[in-house]
Amino acid sequence: MLFSKSGFLLLIFSVAFTTTSADDFTERDEVLALVTRQLESWASGDEECFRGTLHPEVTFAYPGKRLDMDGVLQVFREWKDAFTDTSFVFHRMLVDGNHFAIEYRFSSTRVSTGARQSVGTVAIGEIRDGKILVIKEYLDGRVSRMQETGDLPIDEENPPFPWPDTPESRIP
Repeated sequence: MLFSKSGFLLLIFSVAFTTTSADDFTERDEVLALVTRQLESWASGDEECFRGTLHPEVTFAYPGKRLDMDGVLQVFREWKDAFTDTSFVFHRMLVDGNHFAIEYRFSSTRVSTGARQSVGTVAIGEIRDGKILVIKEYLDGRVSRMQETGDLPIDEENPPFPWPDTPESRIP
């Protein structure tokens, strides 16, 4: 299961939506279900599920990369081999028509070292034909690298922030 019981409850109670009309709710609910399946596939390693969430013309971008379907599948396969015990916890999701923004935390363990990482991030995306056409993830890769070396704390309990709470990160 992707979410712990508390993580699943957090998902249910903390997803934020931009409007409240009944027609929009169905659309938002569908976007939430699609994005949830996408994230669950990263945790489970289910490539068929993963591929099923993506539009054939997908663009997946994060700092340093902009990938098409072939590139996304390569990254997914590499992730599946390199990481284990992956989980995701949503904090907020906003939907505006066929565009969405999600704030979440993902946590995982690198297989080769046993090092744990937990990173808060934001992704924005676009849906076309019921699939993810564009997803742009904005994360600070320094966080996971510094967590793996023990230079930053790992916080899987509190709401996600771009940088873990440390004395050095607070303004006096």
